[in-house]
Amino acid sequence: MDQNICSGTPAFNLVPFSTVKYTCNPEQCRLPSCLCPSQSPPNNLNPKAIPQFVLLTFDDGITSPTWAAVKQILSAPHRNPNGCPIRTTWFANSY
Repeated sequence: MDQNICSGTPAFNLVPFSTVKYTCNPEQCRLPSCLCPSQSPPNNLNPKAIPQFVLLTFDDGITSPTWAAVKQILSAPHRNPNGCPIRTTWFANSY
């Protein structure tokens, strides 16, 4: 067993994804084919009128304990602004 796994010393080197500074020219990057990153919605949309998408991933299989935790989250009193319950879409692989 590799002793580095639990010793706090990584057994691998962490390398940044990119050292190149990202730039985006809003004069050249325009909807519908391009949109520069921003903390504001495009086209002056009201942030409260835009749906929120949450991505939840599982590294391993969906087991009974995992499913119990998911059911607890989904059965909580979370509602959309229109009063409808939150919905989910599942994508799963079978190996």
